[in-house]
Amino acid sequence: MVTLVAKWSNGVKREFPHQDTLNCIINKAELEMWCEENNFEKPTFEEVPETDPSPTVDVPAAPDDLKSIPNELTANFGDIDCRRKLMDMYGDSKTMYSGVNAEGEEVWVSIAKDSIVVTTNQKNGWVRKNFYDEEGFAAGETFEGRWKVGTNR
Repeated sequence: MVTLVAKWSNGVKREFPHQDTLNCIINKAELEMWCEENNFEKPTFEEVPETDPSPTVDVPAAPDDLKSIPNELTANFGDIDCRRKLMDMYGDSKTMYSGVNAEGEEVWVSIAKDSIVVTTNQKNGWVRKNFYDEEGFAAGETFEGRWKVGTNR
């Protein structure tokens, strides 16, 4: 077992702990495809063996335009005005934001001036993608395969 680490040139990194070889291949492919579809830079990958005693490298502070989104905005994401404010404030960002939703699922948020795309690694193993238009209204939802192998629920 290894920890798969995805790193971007701006210092952002994402870890996928406890991965076997198959899951590493799937996570790499899914993340590269997501980046390509959303016009983001593809990350570089590193596989760190779990027996590696070296500490995790600290992520450097993000540049001012890439700081995290305030909790009060993400906590109210269901509000249309909140989504509009996110597009106004973060629409020029060239990176995605990642986090965990209220259900404990990993999410990636891509914000443009005229849209928001939220990709969720659901607990049931499926990848859900939600789209919001320039007014902040829900514009669609799709499922893009599985992120976790062996989950039937």
